[in-house]
Parts: sequence; C-alpha cells; structure tokens
Amino acid sequence: MKNIISVENVSFAYNKENVLQDIIMYVDEGDFVGIVGCNGSGKSTLMKLLIGQLTPSKGKIKLFNEELSKSKDLNKIGYVPQISLSSNATFPATVEEIVMTNLYPKIGFMKFPKKEHKEKVKEVLKKVNMQDYSKRLIGNLSGGQQQRVMIAKALVSDPKVIILDEPTTGIDAASEKSLYALLNKLNKESKITIIIVSHDFEKISQYTNKIFSVNKNKVSLIYSKNGV
Repeated sequence: MKNIISVENVSFAYNKENVLQDIIMYVDEGDFVGIVGCNGSGKSTLMKLLIGQLTPSKGKIKLFNEELSKSKDLNKIGYVPQISLSSNATFPATVEEIVMTNLYPKIGFMKFPKKEHKEKVKEVLKKVNMQDYSKRLIGNLSGGQQQRVMIAKALVSDPKVIILDEPTTGIDAASEKSLYALLNKLNKESKITIIIVSHDFEKISQYTNKIFSVNKNKVSLIYSKNGV
C-alpha cells in the first residue's frame, strides 16, 4: 500500500517538558486508524502535529513523502474537531453555510459561491445523509447531526485523509453506531483514509485496521488486522 503519512522519530515539548518523544507512526492509503489514550496522554498534541497546527521540535512528519511543513497538499487532510453543542447552540449559520466555509479559498475573498460550489455542498450533504437539513440552523440539530455536518465540511475539499477528534462525544448510542457506519462507508467506498482519536478501544476496533496507543510520551502500534 502507498504510504500517506510518516511520523519519523518525532518529539514535541511544551515549556521544555516532553509530551511526545521519538515517536514513529505510519499511515497507509486506505487505512482506518484509531488513536487511543487516556486524558493528557498526548493524543491531541499528536493530532495537531498531523494536521500541521504544531511543528515537531525533533524529527519529521511527511505527507505523501513530502515534509508536512513544506507540503502543498495540506488541503488533502480534512479535520473534524470535537463538537461543542453549547457553542453551536446560538451560532447563526445554516448547515449549507457551515459546509461552504471550506470552499472559501476556491470561491475567493468577498465573492459569492457559484453554481458549482453550491452543487458540491449538496453532493457532500447527500453523502452524509443531511441533504434535507441544508437550510436548518446548526444549533437546531442533534449532536449526531452536527457531527455529520462537520464531516461534510471536511469532505467538501475532496480530502485524501480525514482526522476526527473524539467524534462520538455528546451523541447517543444510536447516532454513534450510525456515525461509525458512515465513516466505514467513506473508508471502503470513497477510499478515504480515516484517522480517529478515541478513548474507546472496543468500539473502534470493530472498524479500524490499525490502532495506536499514546502513553508515557510514546506511540505504540497495539492492534493490526495484519498482525503487529
């Protein structure tokens, strides 16, 4: 399989205190990867390193065999943050407006979306089964529905990889099961590589082909369908 993300002997420190030290991690095209660990273990730091929000103090992170810091392919990484129901409750934007924000770099500053942009938004909303909610305010949706909108927002840029931070937080069991089914479908049918940060090993092991554990400044491959 083609390697998409390479983390090569990477270290990162906050205020000279190591959070991650000499970690090695590889993600291949088509992988469905889980990242698990307790609170404060460094999962969020690792995620921010993978999307380029943080820069390693040592080592290299490569995207499509090119250093992430120099890569022109950062738009090929879609990021879905952990939703905050309280902050979304009063946010005055519709579902289609939320998704459209990720097309602004293509639309241009102070310009209006064209037909092609509107069609793209419709396409990704249909992919996540939210096409009937396009005119609804984001704050009027359930947690599971809001998470689907955030996934559509990531999808609208045609990413090769989607990274999700605790996507099942704040949603009920039925919505959680439905969300995992959606991610599995995107992975298998749309060939999108998925990386999911979670605290629930048992749940994600049903869908992932690799699981990495973040613990004591280290990252270890603890599960692989092809064998560790």
